Amino acid sequence: MILAQMNKKEDGTFTGLFRSATVTCPIAIVPASERKSEKSPSYGVFARGVRVGAAWARVSKAGRDYLSVRIADPAIQSPLHAALVATPTGHALVWGR
Repeated sequence: MILAQMNKKEDGTFTGLFRSATVTCPIAIVPASERKSEKSPSYGVFARGVRVGAAWARVSKAGRDYLSVRIADPAIQSPLHAALVATPTGHALVWGR
């Protein structure tokens, strides 16, 4: 299920409109300014200016770069795990079980 079509800005930030069955809002995935360790998130996830999650840069078994995204918000029953992947028209935030 595609949760958002996203565009990448020159500064590395991804922006789009997040849509689920219960929530619709602007979302931004912003590069982390400082990482304390290799396990620290590579990006912060923000909805309406509030941090709602984090993302980590990963490489798939097929050698493709993607972001592993975790979103936790009171409007969502449990943390949501998704992947931000490149598409022919930009990037998509994809949820899968």
